[in-house]
Formats: sequence, structure tokens, C-alpha cells
Amino acid sequence: MQRLTKLSVVLSAVAVVMAIAALVGPWWVVGTDSTSHAGTFIGTTEYTPLGPRVAFQTTGLVTVITANSSGYYQELPRTGAIFLATIGLVGLGAVSGALAVFTLVRSEARPGFRKLSSLLGILAFGAAVTAPVLVMLSLPGAANQDIGTLPLAIQFSGFWGSASASRFDLSLSMVWSAGWAWYAAIAAAALFFLASLLVFRERGATVPALASPPASP
Repeated sequence: MQRLTKLSVVLSAVAVVMAIAALVGPWWVVGTDSTSHAGTFIGTTEYTPLGPRVAFQTTGLVTVITANSSGYYQELPRTGAIFLATIGLVGLGAVSGALAVFTLVRSEARPGFRKLSSLLGILAFGAAVTAPVLVMLSLPGAANQDIGTLPLAIQFSGFWGSASASRFDLSLSMVWSAGWAWYAAIAAAALFFLASLLVFRERGATVPALASPPASP
């Protein structure tokens, strides 16, 4: 197996692992901090393809409650629809990437598999890069529609942002940003693309050498 082929196999395999990890991690994280005469509330919501994960702590006048909860998006249908599409896209990228690795390894015995591996790698890149772009552009608006107007009229204004407001003795601050799984999907897409480029480059260097006429005596 040639050097570029080995490197492409390694990059694609790492990308597949990262894509699978992205399916279970947080793509969007929202932190909430509020205080009032009744106590404090500090919470974090992680939006993952498999459902939201909520962790919060409330401190009242006489009690302290710490809780964690999770579930799917039954009460957030628009958000759930976006993550269903995300699961499909990332899953397609992971499967295509795995097939690209298999066909590239087999291309030593079947040279025609090299072109197929390149095409599968491009498909993996396209699916993997579409998912985070879709989430970045659509999730804040979907969350606004599902949740409605947040307390003190705060709304998500983009994929990254923060807001704060107060009224009487109630103050609320929120911050939201991409989670690590969103970045993992971006990285997986980049690795799929790089691996495909290496395969194309090696094909371009090999074919002319095979097709060149013998040297004159």
C-alpha cells in the first residue's frame, strides 16, 4: 500500500470515529442563570441528536435542589426535526466514510475501487459538512418557535450569543454556543475531504506513469 493511500485510510478512519462521537455529544449548549427573592437558578441545556440533556441547580430560601433530566424532543418538534435530519446526514457520512476505507484498502487487489473510494469520500464530506451548517443556521430559530418567548422577552439571536434582562427583583442572563460535537462534525468533514484529495492526487500521479511510452533506446 502506497504512502498516500495509508495516510488516506488513517484520516478516513479517524473521521468516521469523530462522526460517530458527534452523534452522542452536544451540538448546542445553553446556560441560564437567574436570581430573584425566591432564590437562584443555574442551569445548562445540551442539545444533542439523541435528545436534550438538562442539568440545573436551584437554591431557595430553605432548600437546595440539584437535578438532571434527559429525553427526546417530544415537546420541541421543530428542534427534533432538525436533529433527525442531523442524525441522517452524520450517519450517511460515517457509513460512506467506512465504505471509503474498505474500498481503498481493497484497491490494491481491485484498482477500480480507488475511484469508488474517492467518490464515497466526497459523499462522506458532503453529508458531514451539511449537518453542522444546517444546525447552525436553523436551530436557534427552531428553538425560538418551540419554546416561545423566553422569560423577560429574551430570544436566541444566533448560534452564538448571550443576553440578559431584569425586571423588578428578577434578573436573568443566558449564554449559548456550539458544543464540542458540532466542532467534531466539522473536523470529520475536513478529514473526509483531505483523505479524498490524497486519493485523487495519488491516482493522478499513478495513471500518467502507467500510460507513458517506453523510453527510446
